Amino acid sequence: IMDILANNSNVGIGTTNPSEKLTVNGKVLAREVIVTNDGRMWPDYVFSPDYEMMSLAELETYVNEHHHLPDVPSAIDVQEEGVSVGEMNAILLQKIEEMTLRMIEMEKRIVELESIR
Repeated sequence: IMDILANNSNVGIGTTNPSEKLTVNGKVLAREVIVTNDGRMWPDYVFSPDYEMMSLAELETYVNEHHHLPDVPSAIDVQEEGVSVGEMNAILLQKIEEMTLRMIEMEKRIVELESIR
């Protein structure tokens, strides 16, 4: 393992050309990693009354055309650029919250349909 402290104060492990404050060419093992929010909104906004989700028909059209969910990076983007763990966690939470709202709405529809019988 080669540790390099470059002139720009970047530290490299397993690399002689660190591009970030810490660049590791290899796996990282940690007991815990904490990612802080640098001012970006956490997706609690999904529960705001004025939050508008795509209809399921619009979502189906988007997925059929792009082969990934809206706001989620494509496999090609991740392969070429990588992905921020903090940003991806926020995106995944947004999608979980949207799915939760859709499930709540579906439950209401099921209950309503069952009461018609």
